[in-house]
Amino acid sequence: MAAAADPARLRLGLHPSVGLLASAHAVVSIWQANQPGVPAAAIRADRPETALILRDGGDEVRVIGLQPADAAFIAQLASGATLLLAAAAAGPAHDPGPALALLLRCGAVISLEPGELP
Repeated sequence: MAAAADPARLRLGLHPSVGLLASAHAVVSIWQANQPGVPAAAIRADRPETALILRDGGDEVRVIGLQPADAAFIAQLASGATLLLAAAAAGPAHDPGPALALLLRCGAVISLEPGELP
């Protein structure tokens, strides 16, 4: 199978606005609680959260909570790893499908390039 046709060998170019923030504090919960129209709620700020931060197709800032394995997968994609290597970095039990679908839904994937396997 040619590299361009093999999803494991694809490199995904992510939009320049894509960033990850791992914090010892509830950054996603705090962000969401401070958005217009959101009712006040108690937040336990001392719990760790990881955020995916990006601008979506409508140019709106999105802050989305991620599990550590999803964050590891996206970090690897952002560094130029192929889908196969990014999935492996997230761990053997991790399903990268939902994180990949999230990136696609948000318009964060801006290019697909064939890559080489190690």
